[in-house]
Amino acid sequence: MGQQGLAPPLSIEQPASRRIRQTRPVRYVRQLDGIRALAVLAVVGLHANLPGMHGGGIGVDVFFVLSGYLITSILLREISSTGRIDRSKFYVRRALRLLPALVVAIVWTAVLDIAAARGGGHIAAAAPAALFYYANWLVSFRPDALGFLGQTWSLAIEEQFYILWPLLLLIGAVRRNLTRWIPAFLVATVALRLVAFKIEGSGVLTWTPARTDELAIGAWLAALELRRAPLPRLLVSPGMAWAATGVLGVAFLSFARVSGLAVAGGFIDVACLATMIVIAHAAHGTSLLTRVLGWSPLVAVGRVSYGIYLYHYAILIYLRANSSSEAKIIGVGLPVTALLTVTSWFLIERPALRLKMRIARSPALHPEPGLLPIEASST
Repeated sequence: MGQQGLAPPLSIEQPASRRIRQTRPVRYVRQLDGIRALAVLAVVGLHANLPGMHGGGIGVDVFFVLSGYLITSILLREISSTGRIDRSKFYVRRALRLLPALVVAIVWTAVLDIAAARGGGHIAAAAPAALFYYANWLVSFRPDALGFLGQTWSLAIEEQFYILWPLLLLIGAVRRNLTRWIPAFLVATVALRLVAFKIEGSGVLTWTPARTDELAIGAWLAALELRRAPLPRLLVSPGMAWAATGVLGVAFLSFARVSGLAVAGGFIDVACLATMIVIAHAAHGTSLLTRVLGWSPLVAVGRVSYGIYLYHYAILIYLRANSSSEAKIIGVGLPVTALLTVTSWFLIERPALRLKMRIARSPALHPEPGLLPIEASST
């Protein structure tokens, strides 16, 4: 990642008329932080074994879609406005957003791993896998290998995706045909994932090629926005958004009972398409749903969701592995997670974000002040 951060900007030739055309900036939408909050709370609820939260793994899929939408929006607008992607800035911004808190989380987890009477002994393999973003491949072939860093598989998938995605977007044919090619890509991914699942089993669900369709669904919405402004009224209508919310509710309630074959066969894609519709409405519509998603406490949780993602898993799994009661896991684990998250936000993440925002300054770019992506773990 460090070497890539030193790469020169990648450019594409554009007609003069295209070069001078101004693109709308990627504005901050507080409702997206609300969506992010619900996703991370669902995952924490799953790992805390809270009643009724066994479908919390669907939060990972929501995060993937949101990430694909936000990052692709920024990249497409940069290309449209400047004719290039400044690859150095892109990777430096990613590193500043992710690495400072991730390093602290790894050190914190190492302390727990060493102190654990049970459940430890994984940090030697897990720490480099988390730091260098190959955790998903490690856990695919050794399910217990990540130990207290078990949530980092999903972060690895994202970062592997974003190594190649900016390069693909610079190919004119790809960029011009995103709105047509992504649906075909989704169908092909589901088919190939089903075949791989039949051969290899559930481990394929943490393979990067098996989950890029979720990021691509978010990218599809970003491409639709740029090609069709405004979006079709039906897509952003309150009725469609509430229907999509209902689909997500059903997915949440049934997620723990759905077979791995069904998940591989498109169950998660249905949930991701519903997420895309909710995001479209949150960004472009107005309704009771957008007011709920924009509720200040929910937005505040969404803004610090990366810290929640990083710190909660090790604490909860450590307490459970060392014979704590469920009441202690919740009564101690959740407050400690909150304390670490808030401390990380003010002492680590906000200073890094300020530097990131200075680097990000560009006529076409105005990234949100909260998190760009990042999800949490599934089981």
